Amino acid sequence: MLGRTVVTVFALAACGSSTNAPPPRVARDMRANEHQDAARLHAARAAELARVSDALREQPKKWKDDPKTGLWFRSLDEEQQADAHLEAAARLQADYQERCAGLSRDEITISPLQQFSTGGMAKPDGVIVFLAPAAGPADRLLRALRCHQAWMRLGEAQRDECPLELAGIDLVTYGDRTGISVEIAIQDPAQVGELQRRAQHVIETGHHSLTRGDR
Repeated sequence: MLGRTVVTVFALAACGSSTNAPPPRVARDMRANEHQDAARLHAARAAELARVSDALREQPKKWKDDPKTGLWFRSLDEEQQADAHLEAAARLQADYQERCAGLSRDEITISPLQQFSTGGMAKPDGVIVFLAPAAGPADRLLRALRCHQAWMRLGEAQRDECPLELAGIDLVTYGDRTGISVEIAIQDPAQVGELQRRAQHVIETGHHSLTRGDR
């Protein structure tokens, strides 16, 4: 009964926000693998610009030194962007290592939302998901959710639509031996509908594989 009630609550929330406008672009932060891909692209551009700059050494000095058009300066800028992406990827990897230390592969890659969800309901800034007592206690659940969130940001599950991967997610867990819940709020009002859609999908199916277009 709870599952059927939950579907109704989510459906009413979705109908209430329905418009003819296209859905907003899903906002999520770049994954570690995407930062690495971007770093390779910037590094390749830097190398090509440096190569052309070297070939033009006999040309007027402005070719190399003009901050706006100089190829050498543009090459340096591409190198800096490559370094920035590599640093961002390293931060995501370090965050994953810290949050998931001591957890098994299954505990890392399978979200508690997939394993233990029993129902849920929409709220103005997100969702409340109810979970079986086995998901708790609350502090353990919070650690597991944050670990899974950090793992998703590595990009190993590229075709998943995990609710926790959306940008600006806040998690608060509650519960005791009689029941556990987590409030998932999102800072951007335009993304509330997407968060609720993803959460509903997890609750109903027990997984969050891709359902509409790669993100």
